[in-house]
Parts: sequence; structure tokens; C-alpha cells
Amino acid sequence: MHWERREVGLTSLGGMDGPHRQQLLKVKALLLSSATLQNQTFHSCVGDLCIQNKATNYSYITLNERHMSRQRTIYHLIVDRSGSMSDCIDATINGFNEQINRIRSIAMEFPEQDIRIGYTIFNFSIDMPAVAQDLNTITPLSRSNYVPTGSTALYDAIGKTTLQLEAFTDHHSDLPVTYVVVVLTDGYENASQMFTLQNIRSMISRLEATGRWTFSFIGATLDAVAVAAQMSFKTQNSFSFEKREMNAAVWHKLSDSMEHYLHKKRKGKDLSNLYDKDK
Repeated sequence: MHWERREVGLTSLGGMDGPHRQQLLKVKALLLSSATLQNQTFHSCVGDLCIQNKATNYSYITLNERHMSRQRTIYHLIVDRSGSMSDCIDATINGFNEQINRIRSIAMEFPEQDIRIGYTIFNFSIDMPAVAQDLNTITPLSRSNYVPTGSTALYDAIGKTTLQLEAFTDHHSDLPVTYVVVVLTDGYENASQMFTLQNIRSMISRLEATGRWTFSFIGATLDAVAVAAQMSFKTQNSFSFEKREMNAAVWHKLSDSMEHYLHKKRKGKDLSNLYDKDK
């Protein structure tokens, strides 16, 4: 990894990329608001950006840029909207939207990563409002676009989503990419028309064998881990939850896991265990 140091004026941010520009603005706000730092030697870092005073008015910063190959991480949520999810509508909507905001915040720490996000909502039909989309353009969930009803085409949701993600890679091969696909459901398969259990087993096994795909299954049933294992989800990446504890049990855990995942990816570590807290 090669590092280059160059000076960037605080008022000349137009040419910076998004993550760096946002970090610089944070630094600028800190310096301009910190009267106690005046007349002191000052050096600190925000992400990959290091600042130090060049004069008492802090008119310059020092930027350490990592010259490394950019990478892409695609994070996709497959969310059940069958009728049985009617008793946790607000927890699902609020948790999902908080999750997106948290991922945006986490992305600031990893400027070498082009983090894309998408989601599928499903009952007997499958909708994919976003596939590998920019974090800042995701449409949040609401009571108008998340309306639980109907049966559960779980296999079709997983199969169609995975094919769409593979198709995205076929047409956007500019960066090396890894995938995290998370399924959230409270029921059992009962309505798929296109994909079978064996189709899903083969698909997940084939893709996880590449080392670039990580699948997780989160179910609100006591046998969720066993159900996931039938589809070839790794036991370490599957767990059950109670709906009344969805916020902490699901959304907070997912946010933490993605932060750890990106730390591991940065260091070139194994990515097969999504919930391993080792960085």
C-alpha cells in the first residue's frame, strides 16, 4: 500500500470525491469552531484524512490518500411482507430506514469501498425497488410501499434477487466486488412458482464457494436456523429473533456486523462469517 501526502486548501473542495469531501467538511467545521485550538500545535485524523495546523488560522490540512485499488461491496436485504408481518410493520419500517442511515455513516470510514445497497420486498410477488444502488438515492420504506399481505414466496425472492445481483456484476465489472445478502422473514415458504428448495441450495452453495458471497438468514420462528440450513445458509450466519425485540436483535446486530465485515475486508480476512466480531 502506497501513501501520498498532499496539501489541500480548506476552501478548495470541489474536486474531491464524495467520502473525502464529506470528511474534509467535518474537519473544517471542527477547526473553525474550536477557538481553544488556536495557538496550539494540532494534529488529528478523520478516517484517512489527517490535519495539522500550518498557520494560526488553520488554513490548510494535510491529506493522506491511500493509493489502493477501489473495491465494491453490495449489501442487499430481502424483507418479508407477507400477511404475518402485519404485527411488526413499524418495527420493520423504522429499523430498515435506520439501517440505511447507519450504513451511510459506516461508509464514511471506508472510502476505499464503493458501497452499494439494495432491497427486495416479497409476499406471493417479488418487488426489487433497488439493486446495487448508491447509498444516497435509496427510497426509504413507509406504510405506503410496505404493506404486509398474502403468502410467502421465499424461494422466488432469494432466487430472483440473486440472479439480479449476478446480472449487475456482468454489466458492471469495473471493480472487484463482494456481496452480503440478508433474508428477513417470519414464516415458511408456501408460494414460490419459479424456484425450488434444491435450486436455492445449489445457488447459495455455488456462490459462497467463490469466497465473494455471504448469505444470512434471520427468521422469527424457533426453527429458523434449521430452516436456513435446509437452504444451505451457514449456521453461523443464521439466527432466530422475537418480533418485539426486532430493533436490537436484528437491525442493530446487522449494522454492527457490516462494520466488522468491512474492517475484515479491508485487511483481506475471511468474510464467510458475517457475525464474527473479529476485525
